Amino acid sequence: YPGNDADDEKYVSDYLALVDKLKAKNAESVFVVMNCPACYRVTSYDSTRVRTVQAQVAQLMKDRGDAVYFYDMYTYTKENLGSENFPDQLHPSDEGYALMADGVYAMLQGIWSGKADSYMIPLA
Repeated sequence: YPGNDADDEKYVSDYLALVDKLKAKNAESVFVVMNCPACYRVTSYDSTRVRTVQAQVAQLMKDRGDAVYFYDMYTYTKENLGSENFPDQLHPSDEGYALMADGVYAMLQGIWSGKADSYMIPLA
């Protein structure tokens, strides 16, 4: 993800097109947009920019009436995993993926029970 305005626009339009295709198959679909996990590599993609665009996608979905939640995987991984869970400083290890799955499981339990997960980001 090079991270320029044209790439951002394409990412958003492709994302919304995919959501539309999924909704065409099931109009009652509920979506969870997650931002990217932490990255410990110094010279990597601009994760701040990517997270901003991911938040914009979630907000656009909500604004157009989609049933959507926004999960802060970045903060979850920063607080619950360490760089040791990212052997190449970018991709999680098997243990790292398992810990991330624990977070997703807790998030889904929160959605199903109606109780907000602490890593859910409210959408306006």
